[in-house]
Amino acid sequence: MNGDTEFDSTDEESLDELEPSKSQRKRDALEVRVIAERLTQMQARKLDQLPLSEQVRYAVDQCPPPAARGARKRQLQFISKLLRKSDSIDQIQQRLENPDQPTSNLQHETMCSNLLASFADHADELRQNYPGINLQQVRQLVRNAANEASKKSKTLAEDAVVDIRSMKSAKALLKLLSASGG
Repeated sequence: MNGDTEFDSTDEESLDELEPSKSQRKRDALEVRVIAERLTQMQARKLDQLPLSEQVRYAVDQCPPPAARGARKRQLQFISKLLRKSDSIDQIQQRLENPDQPTSNLQHETMCSNLLASFADHADELRQNYPGINLQQVRQLVRNAANEASKKSKTLAEDAVVDIRSMKSAKALLKLLSASGG
C-alpha cells in the first residue's frame, strides 16, 4: 500500500523535462519584456520592417511615454504577452540583434513567383512571412501581373516563357515584398 503514495524517480524526471522551471520561465519573460521595451523605443519606419502582427504594432504605437510609469509598465506587460503568443518572436528577436543583416532577395523572388503561380495556395504562407502586408494590394498586383503575362504570351509564341522581371506588376509586387520584410 505504501507503493501507491510514493513517487517513482523516473516519473519526477519526466515531469522536469516537460515543464521549464519557474526561474527559466521568469528569465524568458524578462527577455520578452526587453524586446517589448526595445520595440517601444524604435522609430515607426524601423517597426514597419519587423514581422509584427497588427495587434502588436497597435499596442507598441499606443505605449505611453516613460514619464507615465504605471501606464507604461502595464502597456509593456501587455506587449510582452502579445509577443509571447506571437509566432514570429524568434524572427523579431533575430532582426533586433542583427539589424543590418538583409533578408534574402531570393526569398522575396521565390514568394513572388509562388504568388504569381497560385495566390490561393500561398496566401497563408504570405500572411505568416509578411504579417503587415496589405493583402488587397498583393491580390491586385498578382491579377495585373497575370493580365500582363497573358498579353505578352499572345504577342510571343504560344510556348514562350514570360520572365517575371519584365512585367511591371511583378516588379511592383517584388518591391512590396522587399519593403514588407519577412
